[in-house]
Amino acid sequence: MKSEILRLKKERIEIDTLVNCAGVAGGNLLAITPMKEIREIFDVNLFSYMELTQLLIKPMIRRKQGNIINIASFEGINLYPGNSAYGVSKAAVIAWTKTLAREVGDFGIRVNAVAPGFVDTEMVLNTGEHERNQILENSAFKRLATPKEIADVVYFLASDSASFITGEVIRADGGMI
Repeated sequence: MKSEILRLKKERIEIDTLVNCAGVAGGNLLAITPMKEIREIFDVNLFSYMELTQLLIKPMIRRKQGNIINIASFEGINLYPGNSAYGVSKAAVIAWTKTLAREVGDFGIRVNAVAPGFVDTEMVLNTGEHERNQILENSAFKRLATPKEIADVVYFLASDSASFITGEVIRADGGMI
C-alpha cells in the first residue's frame, strides 16, 4: 500500500467520491488484548482512511467539491465489553467523519459514514456458529445484510440526492440491538 500511496502523491488526481472501506475484526477485553493487536486494528480501520483521505482531499479542496464516505460499523455506536479494539476503532471513524465534515464543509465537500450491521462477507462467515446465531438473534430481520444492500446506501450518499447531507452516520444494520 505504501508504494501505491507514493505513486499517487506524484500524480495529479481528480476524484469526485472517495469511499473508505476497510476493516479487520479482532480484540477482546482490553486487559487481555495485546497493544500490538489493538494498534494493528486501528491502523487498518482508522489510520488507513485518514492517510488516503489526506492524500486525496487537497484536489477536492482546490475544486471546491467532493464527497467522502467512510464505512464504520454499528459496533462503533453500540459499544460493549470485549470490543475495545474493533468497536472503538469504528467509533473513532464516526467521530473523525463528523470532525472532517466540519473542517471541509466550507469547500463544498460532504463527509458521511455508513454503519453497517453484520454483512454476508468473509469476515462474518469466519466467526463461529454460536456467534453467528447470536448475530441473527440480535437483528430485527434475523438475517445478514447483503453487500449490495450496503452498497446501495453508499450509492445514495454519493448521489446528488444526498447533496445537503454531511457529518451524518447512516445505520444500515437491520435493526441490530
